[in-house]
Amino acid sequence: MEEEVGYTSRESAETTVQKIEAAQRKYIDEMREICVSSVQALYHDVLISEVENMRTKLSGDMYGSDSRYGIIDITRLICTEFNVTMDELKIKSRKRKFVMPRQIISWMIKRKAVKNTMSLEDIGVMFSQDHATVLHSVKTIKNLIETEKEFASDMKARCYRLDAIMGIDKEGEVGIVNYINIKNCNVPDIPEGTED
Repeated sequence: MEEEVGYTSRESAETTVQKIEAAQRKYIDEMREICVSSVQALYHDVLISEVENMRTKLSGDMYGSDSRYGIIDITRLICTEFNVTMDELKIKSRKRKFVMPRQIISWMIKRKAVKNTMSLEDIGVMFSQDHATVLHSVKTIKNLIETEKEFASDMKARCYRLDAIMGIDKEGEVGIVNYINIKNCNVPDIPEGTED
């Protein structure tokens, strides 16, 4: 009879150990889930923070840090004026309807018609072009401004709509020489010619 009691006690002890081990495994699995959930929540918070930081940086890149206009406004202004879309400007077409707006946008970005700018390579990416094509565009618009008074007048008006004043810059090139300070209501007269 003692043997039966011992056997039952041993069996009962093994069952108890198995139950304890099962409970430990369940506890470990639950803790693992809690840890994974905590890590996921932490990563989510970090990701949201990074996305917000990126949004702020992109906003600064696209709109300028202290300007009320940005690169996106240049593209909207020119696309509206020429009745084209940005998608149409990305097409590799030599039609004047698409070439002229691309060239004007490139010149305005490069010559800082808004207070932020992009590299020639980045401008090229906007239009699926290489930097050499963008450089050619900038030079073409510069030459048109210097040789055609009506075109120069149109460019001054475009820049002025973006609070930029076009004239001869410090390097002696046609470009943006100043910005209208809206905060202080310091709005100068529209500058006359670009000639010295």
